[in-house]
Amino acid sequence: MSGIPPSPKILIVDDDPDILKMAERVLVHAGHEVSVAENALKAIDLLSRGHFDLLLSDANMPLYSGFELVQTVRSNPKYEKMAVAMLTGLR
Repeated sequence: MSGIPPSPKILIVDDDPDILKMAERVLVHAGHEVSVAENALKAIDLLSRGHFDLLLSDANMPLYSGFELVQTVRSNPKYEKMAVAMLTGLR
């Protein structure tokens, strides 16, 4: 056993494919395990099937916003220790 902790698992959620690619590339290069979802419903599906240390979500997405995603995640005790960060292009 090497004593090296496992890489943090990060879920990135954004409806902009360019943002998803860029964020994924940067975080993978930094040594993180990354999954991506193009909308909140896909994110909920991925969350239900695995463990993540961080949810990084766009705030403004069509149909189901990042704020609604975070509200859904925070209402489930399974995710109470998962860190959450929101992104937005708004000022």
